[in-house]
Amino acid sequence: MFTINPFVQVDKAVVMVSLALLTQLLSHHSFTQCAEIGSEMVAWATLPILFRLSSIYHQFSIYTINQDPNQARAGSLLSTHLWLISVGVCIYSWFKSEIGVLQSFPILFPVLLISGKMFKFRTHSSIGRSSFSFLTETLHGPCIISLLGTFSLASSANLVEWGLSLIPLACVLGISILILSQHGLDLPGCINVELTSFHLTARILPMLAATVVAEIIIFGYSWGHPLSILASGAFKALAYFFTIQTIYHSSWSAAILIEIFSTLSANSPVSQSSDLRAFLNVVTSLLVLAQLTQVLPGYLKGRWIVWIFGLVAIIPYIANIWTIYAINNTIVEDHPIAALMDKARLDFEETLHKQSRTYAAACDEYRLRYKIEPPPGFKDWFLYASAHQSPIIDDYDAIYDSILPLLKLSGKEINDDIVNVRNLPGNELWTCTFSGSSRKTKCSHDFRVLDRDIQHTFDTLLENIPATLPDVTFLVNHLDEPRVIPPPPNNIHTSPSLKDQSRQSTWDTISAPCAYQPNSTQTQDHQPPAQPPNLPFITDPNQAKNLCLHPEYSTKHGIFLSPTSFRPITGLLPILSTGSLSTMADILYPSPAYLAPDFQYTPEKDIPWHQKQNTLYWAGSTTGAFATGTNDWHNFHRQRFVSLVTNPDHHHNSYSYLHQTPTSISTQKSTFLNTRLYTISFTRIFNCSPASCRAQRRFFHPHTWADKDQGLQSKLVFDLDGNGISGRFYSLLASNSAPLKQTLFREWHDERLWPWVHYIPVSLGMEEVPEVVRYFTSSREGRERAEEIAKNGKEWFGRAFREVDLGVWVWRVLLEVGRVGDPGRAAFNFHEEGV
Repeated sequence: MFTINPFVQVDKAVVMVSLALLTQLLSHHSFTQCAEIGSEMVAWATLPILFRLSSIYHQFSIYTINQDPNQARAGSLLSTHLWLISVGVCIYSWFKSEIGVLQSFPILFPVLLISGKMFKFRTHSSIGRSSFSFLTETLHGPCIISLLGTFSLASSANLVEWGLSLIPLACVLGISILILSQHGLDLPGCINVELTSFHLTARILPMLAATVVAEIIIFGYSWGHPLSILASGAFKALAYFFTIQTIYHSSWSAAILIEIFSTLSANSPVSQSSDLRAFLNVVTSLLVLAQLTQVLPGYLKGRWIVWIFGLVAIIPYIANIWTIYAINNTIVEDHPIAALMDKARLDFEETLHKQSRTYAAACDEYRLRYKIEPPPGFKDWFLYASAHQSPIIDDYDAIYDSILPLLKLSGKEINDDIVNVRNLPGNELWTCTFSGSSRKTKCSHDFRVLDRDIQHTFDTLLENIPATLPDVTFLVNHLDEPRVIPPPPNNIHTSPSLKDQSRQSTWDTISAPCAYQPNSTQTQDHQPPAQPPNLPFITDPNQAKNLCLHPEYSTKHGIFLSPTSFRPITGLLPILSTGSLSTMADILYPSPAYLAPDFQYTPEKDIPWHQKQNTLYWAGSTTGAFATGTNDWHNFHRQRFVSLVTNPDHHHNSYSYLHQTPTSISTQKSTFLNTRLYTISFTRIFNCSPASCRAQRRFFHPHTWADKDQGLQSKLVFDLDGNGISGRFYSLLASNSAPLKQTLFREWHDERLWPWVHYIPVSLGMEEVPEVVRYFTSSREGRERAEEIAKNGKEWFGRAFREVDLGVWVWRVLLEVGRVGDPGRAAFNFHEEGV
């Protein structure tokens, strides 16, 4: 017995339990998946040494406490048992290294109790039971607590990991049944623990070493930092040592409950998806502590000390609640976002008001903008667009940024270049011909059969146009990524060339036109208003997408780092793509995905605004780049976004929030992010080498598949680039939720969608995301403003994104492409302002 002071005495058994709790907690808090197997090897290499030192110095030795000297001379477990335990330990360690927290582990205690009844063994004594015995002596108490613990650890969207965690759980259960059915509560008094630990180490270390060798061959080296391995291994060895002592002094149940409590209390409230889960995690941790006190013999003195460890769960929870309260109560008045929305609304209404109302006015505006005459068929196009009340008549600059340079070549040169590029191997282009008489499109490819609905898209959008267009032949990009790199002005007559830059850095190629592309074509006339320091709220999407103004983008987007498929074609060619970059010259057309059934808005799956969860939602896959190394994926745009909100503990950068001072608004840094405002996850890890896929699975813990309309349960929904443009954007825009949009790709609709009116723009760096989400979810004004954006986007989508509006765009594209490829057209000799 230990004497803390003359009035407080503590039995050694309680000391062992306390030390086991302490070292298990340290082991869990130092745990990393990549270091798990290495730390397990360190632990088992250290454990026999600890028992030897214990035997030599008689400190906390089971033999000095044990009154039977024969037990010190007892033998080890049977060889079969040793091998079974060793295999179980290796399986347990490997699964922990792969899936992290074993979410099903809390159910081990009631399952062990049930097993004890089946196989006629006890896991703990019943000496000194109290009125709280139902927590351990009945089945309903432990079952309820285990279900609460599993609920607080697991996510309903993470059923795969939960199911996989049953395998190591079964190993622990099997080992427990094997030992307890043979030795019962006499273990470890009937064996020589020091000798047994040595025999286990001799078996476990070679098996773990073989596992490591196999992993290095398959995945490469990914062990983590050596100091992390040593520290985690040392804590784990001490935890094993004191847990074995706990088994001897109290019971097997105590060891199980210590592990369960450590797992629960190490579950940070920051990572909890809701206030309920965070609260239940604390309650369940305390209930497990209550169970632990119940399985300890009632005559032990100082059992109250065990309750001190409850602070490990309580203090982080209280700190988290207080931090959330403090953050939510410092939202600035007269928020800059409100001013951005007001200005954007005025600009949008002015743009609509300025649209041409007559054919003559449309022609004058065309000549003023592009310094050339409208193409043949422009009058029929205008009458059709006006008759169908298409709201945008004049703003088609996105087409002419790509068309005007083509006019520098004659129609014959354009057609010759089309033939030349079609002959290039691996061109991945569809050759499409639109028949003006039948209004049907025929597309062909060198070897592909499925055209990703390209032909269907043109047939659908052009089938009802009243005028007869001449036959038009054009090229359509098969890939997600854009294709056309404009050549230098002195090389426009050079035959087009193609190179494959898939899975490699592309920034130098994509940014090359910055050397000869005037910035004036990439920006709007107005200057953005002053910004709060370090919070890049987007006011001009064109400037935000301008690669020439943002060299820092080279390390922030997958298309620059390691695109899945990137085959740039250098030359002046009429190639249609669904998206393009500011330096590239693809002609934009609406993505076939926007017409595909899988991407359509489903009204019956939407709910009114006031019923939606006050969260930001996104779920998707790791498209956007191909990961070849274990670390290169960290800078991919999708991985950066998901990491920002799902791994705040791993996110080394601080978060920026606006802070109100007596005289101004400033930016304040914080390490805190309220993750309960975010429902963000990957649902599929792919486009990666085996090592990279494994590293990302460990880091992100992907959830199971989510319904495409699941996001409509949240007030805020996020959308960002994949390999190219995102096909789900229109379904979000049409919904009752407010979409946040992050993209570098130019699309056909850019000039008819207004940031801060129809959607919430997000910068590529995402530094403003925490403040944007805080404002729109945690303040009354912000929630009202978010609802306004949701309503504006939905209403505008119904006016400007009908099939007829998409057809109006495609018709105008074909008018221009038809003029570009007219064999009788001579090269235009003019100076295009800004081209």
